[in-house]
Amino acid sequence: MASFARRPGLTVWHTARDFFFREQLSPWIEYDTSGLVLFWAKGCGYAVYNNMRDRSLSTEEVARIEGFWKKHERLRRAYSVADTLSFSPGNRNLILIVVESLNSWAVEYEHGGRKLMPVLDSLINAEGTLSSLKMVAQIRSGVSSDGQFIYNTGMYPASDVTTVSFYTGNKFYALPMYFAGRPSFEVICEGGSMWHHRETTLAYGYDRLYENVRRRASEESMGTDEAMFRTGLEVMDTIGQPFVAELTTMSMHGPYKDSNVNTPDWIAAIDGIPELRRDYMTVTNYFDTQLGNFLNELKRRNLYDSSLIVIASDHASSAEGMPTQAHGDIVFAAVNAGITKRINHPTGQVDVFPTILDLMGVADKGYRGMGLSMLNPKLDGAIDSNNKIIGDSVSADLRDMLLMTREVSDDMLRGDWFGQ
Repeated sequence: MASFARRPGLTVWHTARDFFFREQLSPWIEYDTSGLVLFWAKGCGYAVYNNMRDRSLSTEEVARIEGFWKKHERLRRAYSVADTLSFSPGNRNLILIVVESLNSWAVEYEHGGRKLMPVLDSLINAEGTLSSLKMVAQIRSGVSSDGQFIYNTGMYPASDVTTVSFYTGNKFYALPMYFAGRPSFEVICEGGSMWHHRETTLAYGYDRLYENVRRRASEESMGTDEAMFRTGLEVMDTIGQPFVAELTTMSMHGPYKDSNVNTPDWIAAIDGIPELRRDYMTVTNYFDTQLGNFLNELKRRNLYDSSLIVIASDHASSAEGMPTQAHGDIVFAAVNAGITKRINHPTGQVDVFPTILDLMGVADKGYRGMGLSMLNPKLDGAIDSNNKIIGDSVSADLRDMLLMTREVSDDMLRGDWFGQ
């Protein structure tokens, strides 16, 4: 296996870009905690190091990567998709909805007989839905962008740098590439420079990016998620089928305020909860309502039954006042999956990619992601972003593979494994 040359020479542009966008949260948060001198010193040192470091892979690293894939292949071959699903997937649309900061507890929460998320709760309990409310968040420094990276590529994010800041030039096998010839698009609420979205859209193989939907929400006095869903529907009206769409929500972003979303009376009347949690419940309930409106519009357009609709959290919310026992649990639901199943053991975000390929009828050939399909009986646990195994009865074979993922994913990204 070939080694790789050092990253192209350091330039002022590389240094500035990697410093200011290395995490895409807010560099000023670090400024507040570090002070001006340390802030600049750390930022410039970080950028220089990551532009100059050697990206070649050693013989030992190559052997480790290849060892991982051998273990992965043995576990991957443990089941037959054809024997698992109740129907042939056919040429369906794929609609992936990535939901900002969605904790699993919110799906089943109710107060005074009122469900916080009646639409999503109903979907998860409906016939033909495959779901997991014990999905483990596996994001790292890239937070939301890491969630989107994992779902699109089936890879773990880098543990030492922000993945979208340093590796968008890599070659990936991403979801749209498995459906060549189909129109594909993304809709995001922020500007395309945030999280290097214009670059990642191309890297993942999407045809088009519709960005800055938040501006439309402001101009038309509607909540951000409503504007996002409306935009997605308008695009679907103009393209052929089957298509691939990724829609990413925003109203549930901290601090959980959307200027065009009001707190329902029943949530306002709940006593004894922190205000931040009340705000979170407000925007979560709002998202759920907009999800219901979106699904009704899909039905009106005769798109609902012909689509696999995947709803997945980009990461959890860990805001003060949330149920602490549920911080790590996030949501996966695949509607019109061809199987009715609630998965009761931990799964990981990295398992979403191969699950989608299975549910969409993509032949089991070549790259299937670093995780395992949720249809695979060998999947009985996951590893979190701190390299801790989650699950009460994880098999020795799966444990061995999971414990390799941190180093293997870092090596594969640094060495552009698929681009050699």
